[in-house]
Amino acid sequence: MARGSESVGEGVPKEMSDPLRRMVASLENLEAELPNILSLSNPFILSKMPPLQRAHSLLTLANITSTLFSLKLRCKGTNPDYHPLKSELDRLKVYQRKLEPFADVGQALPLPSSFLDDQASVDRSLRDLTSVQRKEMANMSIGEVPTMSNYQEQAGQKRKHPSSEEHPVQVYAEVHVKKEPLEVFGHNNGKTEEPIVIDISDDDE
Repeated sequence: MARGSESVGEGVPKEMSDPLRRMVASLENLEAELPNILSLSNPFILSKMPPLQRAHSLLTLANITSTLFSLKLRCKGTNPDYHPLKSELDRLKVYQRKLEPFADVGQALPLPSSFLDDQASVDRSLRDLTSVQRKEMANMSIGEVPTMSNYQEQAGQKRKHPSSEEHPVQVYAEVHVKKEPLEVFGHNNGKTEEPIVIDISDDDE
């Protein structure tokens, strides 16, 4: 294509020769890059691309091909707007508008939509814990292990606040003492005239 730049001779007006020389230089640069661009149409290379990058590559190839063909038509004196190529160019514009929102995908890291407050989660889910237990849970969340003194302190707190369920033996003894007279003397509303005496001596004596 270098011969094209030499063909811009002295018979062409300067107003036209300068744009023609710039166009020829651009075509020469395009000719040097064209093999790399056309390599994107290799099915093997396309199969290795992510879907979005593959769509951008195919759209770029289609735009380059359509632009070169439009340039060829204009060089022949044909207006591309009145050529069947016009419908293909319109279709490419539709696809390009669909891909524009995803042009910068992957260039910026997505921001986190939410985060978890560990301390607030502990406070809400474990409302009945004592202050010492809450402190231990907070320490465990940051990797600290509770010491033996904390366990002894908890044990002392439990002894200060005994519940009725901690002494089942005493409760059972009280109930048994109340029921024992009824089992021995019978159900006579507690009115026993004389105790029952059982003679266990040997009759032979």
